Amino acid sequence: MTIGGRNYDQGVFTLQKEVVYLEYNFVVGTTGAVGTIKGSCKSIVRDAQGAYTITLDEGYNRMLSGGYGFVGTTCSGIVDVQIDDLSIQTNIQSGVLKIKCYNAAGSAADPASGVVLLMWGLFRKSSVLGKGE
Repeated sequence: MTIGGRNYDQGVFTLQKEVVYLEYNFVVGTTGAVGTIKGSCKSIVRDAQGAYTITLDEGYNRMLSGGYGFVGTTCSGIVDVQIDDLSIQTNIQSGVLKIKCYNAAGSAADPASGVVLLMWGLFRKSSVLGKGE
């Protein structure tokens, strides 16, 4: 095995138990419609302008962190994607994650048609509290 090879399996050192890293993405269609979905989720539904509900393959006890990025030949027009759920730590136990996309004016907006919204998250499967919780 080489360190840069695809067979290299690197362990993660953490103060959390049963940490799971997930990736999921979708192609944005016309007016923000959800196109092809890939990754560790059952579904992604557009709820309103710039707002989406992601249902993961299963529930988790806690979302530890996450991130996003865009891929495409045109600018997405989005400057921020936020978790739009004050009850995230309760809802993530059912595998539900709500996000909202914002443009430069700070308004909810749909990403440009044809771009791919890439997302990833670090979740804790265990119910054992981590350090600092």
